[in-house]
Amino acid sequence: PTNAMRQGIQGKVFVRFLIEKDGSIPKDCIKIAKSVHQLLDDESLRIVRMFPNWIPALKNGNAIAQYKEIPVMFKMVK
Repeated sequence: PTNAMRQGIQGKVFVRFLIEKDGSIPKDCIKIAKSVHQLLDDESLRIVRMFPNWIPALKNGNAIAQYKEIPVMFKMVK
């Protein structure tokens, strides 16, 4: 985010979300697991909300809902 760049804010935000049996990600199941700064947290949530459907996890050949946690890295580049 532009405001974060102006302030020199960078770091790694961890986002946790649920992948349903059909591969969808419910918007109300996306949470910040590890915060860096509110500006970065908000941008991370925005990014994950735009994800397309995923391929769901399988257990005994059947699709299951599963939580996933990913890092979203914000780094200043010169």
